[in-house]
Amino acid sequence: MDEENNVTSEVTVETVETIADETPDVAENPAPAQTKAKKSRRTPLIIAAALVLIAAIAIPTAISRDRAKRYAEGEEYLAEGSYAHAEEVFLDLGGYKDAAARAAYAADGVIYAEAKELMAGGDYTGAIDRLTPIAEFEDAAALIEECRNEIIYLQAKDLYEDSRFSEAGELFEQLGSYKDSADLALDCEDAIVYEQATELYEAGRFAEAKELFEQISTYMDAESMAEFSALAIVYGQAAELYEQALYTEAKELFVQAVPYGDAETMAAECDLQLGRLETLAALDAGEYERALELLRSDAGSRVEDREALIRTCEDTLAYREAEALLKDGHNYDAYQKFLALGDFSNAADRAKKCIVSYPRTGQTYRNPKYRGTVCALTIKPPADGTRTFFKIYAVSGDQQTLVSCIFIRANGKTTVRLPAGTYVFKAAYSSGNWFGPTDMFGPDGVYQRLVNSATSGSTFTLRRNYSYTLTLRTSTGDGNVSTVGENQNDF
Repeated sequence: MDEENNVTSEVTVETVETIADETPDVAENPAPAQTKAKKSRRTPLIIAAALVLIAAIAIPTAISRDRAKRYAEGEEYLAEGSYAHAEEVFLDLGGYKDAAARAAYAADGVIYAEAKELMAGGDYTGAIDRLTPIAEFEDAAALIEECRNEIIYLQAKDLYEDSRFSEAGELFEQLGSYKDSADLALDCEDAIVYEQATELYEAGRFAEAKELFEQISTYMDAESMAEFSALAIVYGQAAELYEQALYTEAKELFVQAVPYGDAETMAAECDLQLGRLETLAALDAGEYERALELLRSDAGSRVEDREALIRTCEDTLAYREAEALLKDGHNYDAYQKFLALGDFSNAADRAKKCIVSYPRTGQTYRNPKYRGTVCALTIKPPADGTRTFFKIYAVSGDQQTLVSCIFIRANGKTTVRLPAGTYVFKAAYSSGNWFGPTDMFGPDGVYQRLVNSATSGSTFTLRRNYSYTLTLRTSTGDGNVSTVGENQNDF
């Protein structure tokens, strides 16, 4: 039906044009009557032809408006970045305006968008491959450069993480101001110096290490490592002094080196070594009390043969004490100490020297203030093989004064002459060793105070020109004496 209408329209138009061409100009061929008659017959045809002409003009106009609308739609897609839709629209417009060029632009945009997605996914190589053919599109050239920089940046970061700082630094320098490349390039330089400083530190070259750590003091713990390097230098000096046995000086430096290594422990060790030297010096000087005190403390813990030296000090001090006791007449106490020393020095021989030969029977001591002889006192111990030591004290008020000491050998007796007066008598006896007038028979002896049977008291009154006999250790004796136990220290 449309084809028929199109044919009719075309014929009609051609007919109208032919008629127009064939109609003479009215001005040139004036014919009023005929002209009037012709107008009457041709008017419908003219109107019809005009309508057909209007329709022919209106249809292309509508088509043009639709294409303009589609073109604008394509531009909107481009503005939105919907390049695939834009390409479809512009391809559909065919030769309309610059639709072909816009379609080509949109096709580049599709590739551009794909490349951006690849970049977002980290596939920078793939993105470069997509962007290179459209390098002139928008900022594609800048994106290609960014991808190349990012690839290098990631490589540099991987090298940095692997501590390959020299290679990483070269790449970061190559990147210039890209991201934080400049800072990381400086970090790589510092890291290289840090590694060198660390190697020197571990090799014990602390002065060189300290210098390098100070150059990069803001990098990681470089400042602390510089301080530790300084402490290590001091520690090394202290260690040298320690090896030279200069413990006082060494301790001072070890204290300065704390908290480096075992500096605190070594400072304490210096104290122990100083204690050892002090102990040995005390031993050499014969200051055994001081030496023993040191040996028993931490100060003596570093002394070789410490336990043996402690015993030596103890034995030496005991020996000295025994000698002092012997000198003071405490023969029995000295005897016991010498015996306890066993085979130390000549202790066994000294123990023998503590035993005194029995004195002869008679007075061993007489107070020169009591020279009177007007009374005679005979002392008769029992004949039981024991030896007797007898003491006579003069009594004056609450005071007792030793007047005479008498030794009576076994089975003997003796008489002593005294001034008239009041006396206290004490008797000790034993069959054992005699240790002199101070320790007497020692704890093995029996010590007694005589009791006056007539008064039940401890005093005896001797009258001028009278003779008295004391028969010891019998239940009845001469009827005037008995005994009570006496403490050796009070004898």
